[in-house]
Amino acid sequence: MKLEGMVLGVFIMCGLLFIQNLMNLLHYKRIYGQYKNICSSSHYQSVGNYKGFFKKRYAVIGFSEDGIVEECWLLNGYTIFAKFNRVDKYDGMTCQQVIDSVNPKNKDERAILQAAQYMELRKENAANDAEYFAKKEEPLLQQDQQNKETENTTENNEN
Repeated sequence: MKLEGMVLGVFIMCGLLFIQNLMNLLHYKRIYGQYKNICSSSHYQSVGNYKGFFKKRYAVIGFSEDGIVEECWLLNGYTIFAKFNRVDKYDGMTCQQVIDSVNPKNKDERAILQAAQYMELRKENAANDAEYFAKKEEPLLQQDQQNKETENTTENNEN
């Protein structure tokens, strides 16, 4: 009798673990699907996160090609009840305006601040990379032009 009760308890625990894993999988698919929809609607995306003691927060900000916020989404928590919530107050702002308007003491906005700072850093790095590669290509272009000139002179000399 005691052994049968233990076996039944083990089966019930296995069933609960299976249901928990199934719910986690469904939650992951739902959140990932929402993230893909957000990413497909904007040209550039930036993601920030903030990990508090009991609650995690993730922010996804979609930017246009001009660096203007098209949409901002915030995910609070990591349970199966968490979902992305739209934050409209940053729509139409630039990265720097978002950084200036976010209150760093507000835990919900820390993830948004991190996402905006990351996008600002990406813009600076892209500008630096463009300058760097432009400087690198100038000598190569000059060398190609010299090679073409020498080829033209050798062809003219042969004729």
